[in-house]
Amino acid sequence: MLTMKRLHAPVSRRSAGFSLIEVLIALVILSVGLLGIAAMVSVSMKSKDSSYLRTQATTDIYAILDRMRANRTTATAAGYDVTFTGALATTVPTDGCLNSSDSCNPAQIAALDVSQWKAELANLPCGEGSISTLINNQMTQVTVTVQWSDQRANATSPTAAPCGGTV
Repeated sequence: MLTMKRLHAPVSRRSAGFSLIEVLIALVILSVGLLGIAAMVSVSMKSKDSSYLRTQATTDIYAILDRMRANRTTATAAGYDVTFTGALATTVPTDGCLNSSDSCNPAQIAALDVSQWKAELANLPCGEGSISTLINNQMTQVTVTVQWSDQRANATSPTAAPCGGTV
């Protein structure tokens, strides 16, 4: 008597479904990796925002220093000094002192420079600045301080709190 054998081996019960478990484990590993990438992108965006604000503040500082160099006599006489919330004693001219035909004295030009500088600082979140001049013998030292809120970069929620508020 002749018997026929099967051409393929029977599948063991223990190995059935093994490839499905491998796929599930691979999906878990992939999802953890994607969450890590999303967290890195979030931190990168916060750092970029903070760096951008610092660059803007530095640019504003150089701008007022250049204006002070152009009006050196008034600058060395502390004509540009202003506190964080203060203003110059000289009123800002309404004509702007932009044309050579405008008759503005150096104090008015300083007032215009500071008001324009303060307006630029207002573009920073809660941006504010101060200028102080110290004359020591024949050397003049100018300190320009700029402050702004970096809450957006440090916030845990996507929207930053207003100035002085909490997130």
